[in-house]
Amino acid sequence: MKVKIIIIFLFISAFVVFGQGVMFQHILIDAGHGGPALNYKGIGAPGMNGNEKPNEADINLQVAKVLESMLLNQLATVIMTRTEDVPVDNKDRAALINKFKPNAAVSIHFNSSRYSFVQGTETIYYCPWVSYSLAYCIHNELLKQGYLDFGIRKRPGLVVLNSVHCHPESVKVPLVLVEPLYISNTEGWNKMTFQGGVIGAQEIATHISNGLIHFFNQDVTVPPRASLGYELTNVALRLLFSFTSDKRSVIDDKGITYMLYSSDDPNKNLADWNLEITTTSSYWETTVNEARKFYRLKCISNSDNENSLSEILEVFKFDCENGINWITIPDLSGNLCSGDHMTFASDLMGKFSDIESVSQWDSEKQGWVTAFKTVEGVVNDFVLEERHPYSINATNSLSIISIGYFERNAVFNLKPGVNFITLPLNKSNLSNTSLFGSDIETCNYILEWDPVKKLSRISTNFDNQHGWDFPFNTIIGNPYMVNVGLDQIWPNDKTVPLNSYNLDAGLRSEKPVIPNIPRKILCKIVDENLSSLQNIDLSDFVLKSYITTRKNEIQESTKNIDCFMSIYENDLVGQLNLGNFRTQWEPSDSVFIEVKQISTGDKGSISVALDDFYEGIVIGGRKSDPIILKNTKHNIIERDYIVSYIKPNPFNPTTTISYTLPKEEFVTIKIFNSNGKEVKCLVNENQEAGEHFIKFDGSSFTAGTYFYKIETKAFSKTYKMLLIK
Repeated sequence: MKVKIIIIFLFISAFVVFGQGVMFQHILIDAGHGGPALNYKGIGAPGMNGNEKPNEADINLQVAKVLESMLLNQLATVIMTRTEDVPVDNKDRAALINKFKPNAAVSIHFNSSRYSFVQGTETIYYCPWVSYSLAYCIHNELLKQGYLDFGIRKRPGLVVLNSVHCHPESVKVPLVLVEPLYISNTEGWNKMTFQGGVIGAQEIATHISNGLIHFFNQDVTVPPRASLGYELTNVALRLLFSFTSDKRSVIDDKGITYMLYSSDDPNKNLADWNLEITTTSSYWETTVNEARKFYRLKCISNSDNENSLSEILEVFKFDCENGINWITIPDLSGNLCSGDHMTFASDLMGKFSDIESVSQWDSEKQGWVTAFKTVEGVVNDFVLEERHPYSINATNSLSIISIGYFERNAVFNLKPGVNFITLPLNKSNLSNTSLFGSDIETCNYILEWDPVKKLSRISTNFDNQHGWDFPFNTIIGNPYMVNVGLDQIWPNDKTVPLNSYNLDAGLRSEKPVIPNIPRKILCKIVDENLSSLQNIDLSDFVLKSYITTRKNEIQESTKNIDCFMSIYENDLVGQLNLGNFRTQWEPSDSVFIEVKQISTGDKGSISVALDDFYEGIVIGGRKSDPIILKNTKHNIIERDYIVSYIKPNPFNPTTTISYTLPKEEFVTIKIFNSNGKEVKCLVNENQEAGEHFIKFDGSSFTAGTYFYKIETKAFSKTYKMLLIK
């Protein structure tokens, strides 16, 4: 009996001295699955595909199981959303929260980025506002691992169909999402996978467990916090006001005065912001008219005379025109017109039906990668990144409004050559291209896209003797292309020396490449009977393409980015991106595409004027005929005549003459007017067998009927063409 009394006494003493902690608390642990799509496992090791193991989904579950064991040992009740490699969907996750109504919920994720140098710790909290206290306790513990502090951020408490981060507004449960470190960072990956991940998982789980203990013991002073939430419809933006005290409860609205400020620059002191309203109401509505606007809330509690500032809310609006537009998505977890979570390019196209394609620039390979819509869904989908720029192709004008919280800026790993970046919010002082370009080492041009004029504008600094030529004003949050000569991480605190532009000429080209706009082309490959090919082996086919007036630059499926053979709707399809031709092309040019089967030597080709491709994507035979794969040896033996056609016809002022030679021979092509007088000689040389193209420019000729004559030793034929003006 004495032993039992002593044990009970010691237990009660420990309870009084150390606090209850997680004992008898109901805690929900959500092992995130790496992204909103159930078949997406997140990013794996640096440079690995996310569906390879181990990946983010595996590590999330590993940490969740270790945390579960720790909490059970402390007499907590634990609800796991999953215990195996089968992720739950959003409805099931929301149902679990509604059913069990836990005292706290923790969703475990690991941040990832295609830039392996990024590292940091981030904790995200949801409505209701008491979640901030839980986030504060856990975040302070996670920082003990020594990573950078990416801060505590707030996301709306919404159950969104396409979002892994969900929280029913009707359930008042403290819910946070923890992202302890970047596993795409080599240091972070090694930390989490050392000795099978046991040590890394143990360390992370310990930090989260300690944070939960502090939260329930209320032994950490949580600073008062003003919270600025939002709801966005196509009509108005509603800003939601709230205030959390250090006692982790929402103060009675009767004792609070809200002061809402706005600015066009988030880096200004609050004294320089505009005071929008002073109110005791819990919300305020406005319309979104400006391209960039930032809001911040200040709360004054009359009851305890506490002052508090909220996080900065950023509102970006991109008014897009029909055609190519450059946009930035500030916060992938924020609202995009209705609160949708954006993780993939397909999410963006799914939200806006008028967006036909989304392109990202690959600085390593110096080329565009384009995801695009088809009747079967999105092809070439890729993961979006916060605060990074993208090129979209819109079929109609539209406005994209994006809202998020200004807690961190993008970091860009610039490579020699062209880079597609966003002017970060913490660089608002770089208000023009002279300041912008001078902040980046070895930068020699800055380019922006004008969606109205459908032209690019460029500011250059090639000699550093006269400063930046053709300067223009820049806007924070806007996308720009910059050309640099050296590897560098930007933004940084490095002071660029004045002579940094006088480097070796090899680092700074006097004529740097200016990328073409991204345009995706797909061409269907069929046999001589116009039937689909059977038993397709993609490795047995090679696609080559060039602009007909510049044969020296060839795009090849085995060598160039976003140029490859694929299977689409059971058909063999060749894909290439016109934006990846290094030399500038014009709508009046034509593109030649050839597909060859390696094992048989069969080949087929097509030539199409770029006018047909200039607006929109070509899929199958929608705007071009299919490529007919032929037995070329058989065809050459069978005929000795030349096949030729002209497109467009009629034309103004340029057209392209195409012709196929059955064998190598000397060819002449001459232009005659309606009186039979020769006015131009286009070709007068020996040419190899195969298809050829020649461009005719009639801008110096009067409108009327003309003829072109193709002649070889054994062949002569005249064709009619009509020049209109």
